[in-house]
Amino acid sequence: MRPTAGSARLISWAELADERPELVETLGLEPSFKARSILGRQGEEAPTAVLRLPNAIVGTVGILFEDYLLASDVHYLPLDWDTLAWSPYQVLEEGRYGYDLLVEQEVTGAALYVDTLVGVRNFSHFVRETLPYGRIQSDLRGSGTNAPVLLPQWRFPSQDWLSQVHFTDVVRRGAKWIHVDELLVAPRQWCVELSGVNAPSLRVPATLLKRASRLPAGLRAIQEAAPVGPPIYLWREWGAFGIDVPIVGRDFDNGAEVDKCFSERGFELVDPLAVPVAEVIRKVAAAPFVAGLHGAQMAHILWANSRSIQLELIGPYGVSENHRALAEIVGVRTIHLASHLTSEGKSAMSVDELCSVLDDLGGRA
Repeated sequence: MRPTAGSARLISWAELADERPELVETLGLEPSFKARSILGRQGEEAPTAVLRLPNAIVGTVGILFEDYLLASDVHYLPLDWDTLAWSPYQVLEEGRYGYDLLVEQEVTGAALYVDTLVGVRNFSHFVRETLPYGRIQSDLRGSGTNAPVLLPQWRFPSQDWLSQVHFTDVVRRGAKWIHVDELLVAPRQWCVELSGVNAPSLRVPATLLKRASRLPAGLRAIQEAAPVGPPIYLWREWGAFGIDVPIVGRDFDNGAEVDKCFSERGFELVDPLAVPVAEVIRKVAAAPFVAGLHGAQMAHILWANSRSIQLELIGPYGVSENHRALAEIVGVRTIHLASHLTSEGKSAMSVDELCSVLDDLGGRA
């Protein structure tokens, strides 16, 4: 361990690339690699370069390099991040920040920094925010740079499993400060837009996630063949959302009846928290229909069979379109079925409507 102290000025990825162009290293992307974000936005480019930062120090908030603090466009920063008690920096004059920290880990050679916010604790965000960096690491290897990725500690075992599938070499980072001989930093693959709340607005190029969807060994053959498995209902425990998100109404008051409707029509109930992720992926890839309540487990639609249909149950107020976008990436049709508000102000699904939709889909075994 060694103490490190000094001061730095805040700078973004793009600003540092413009100010120090000698730090920019172009990636060897395939000519057919085109950018289209998963929400269909135009002009969001896939990463074509990384910043190669010698003798950089990585922390929980920001990257220190020479007299720069690389945080904007790299880390999620609350509006009052530099006044919070946990911040390792002290505000100085003229936009500079002082720091006094302890480096506890050394990484020899180059390492690729992987940026993720909600993905640390939420499986759906993990899939969208983190897995695309596997392509960047692959491109670096193709150009002769073998760089392990700096990954945080995940909440779920499934995240560790997928990390092993998508990344070749890994260095875990926790709350420690890490010194890296050469830190490779790609532009952030998602951004934070402030519209009353801090909400990630995803701009991950679709091609990156489509490649991720077919990476597990043998998966493409299952996805492209006729679905031979049972329809899958990605189940989650009712009441799991608690009181923090009442307005979206995803905790249906009649969840047990919803479960019964699926089971009576031959859907296999799969709890992604209890079933090994490799098994979940293969079940989804072989299923003619994949159904579930809007939430983290629906990120598994990324592995769906190319001929399948996604049925997403949503609250009465609607939800974000991220999982529909994932379905479109792999060419899967999506049907949304919304719940309604009861006279008691609770959310409930029309079981008759749900069962009718399943019958029309041919979901009965």
